[in-house]
Amino acid sequence: MLLALIIYFYLIILVVLLSLISKLWFWFRGEWADMPLGVKLQECSDTGILVIGLLGVYGFINKLALVGQLFWQCFAVLFSVYLVASFWFPKMKSTRLEMSNVTFITVVSISLCLISIPINLILLYYGFVTFPDFL
Repeated sequence: MLLALIIYFYLIILVVLLSLISKLWFWFRGEWADMPLGVKLQECSDTGILVIGLLGVYGFINKLALVGQLFWQCFAVLFSVYLVASFWFPKMKSTRLEMSNVTFITVVSISLCLISIPINLILLYYGFVTFPDFL
């Protein structure tokens, strides 16, 4: 189980890095300017939240007490709320307009099942159940 989590962790880091590279590519090509402001803000907030979440996953895997238990409990709950709320954010609306219904549902399902829900469950488990208490 631990090996699977380590592999998952590094694969998600790779996904985040590829996402950042693609965002920089769009910015350098001038395509970033064409995006609505709400989508740009959500892209930035999504990346920041995902990076913080990955720090929690790292702490969980390595049994490290990063920051504090209360922080991870609050972050895990807010991450859950953010996931649900993101369905009404501008990026989701913009993405839905650009894709067919089948493609949109497929992309959202894969994103939720492979990235968002596993990280959320790990953060909830880390913050509320297995947080190291040696601080």
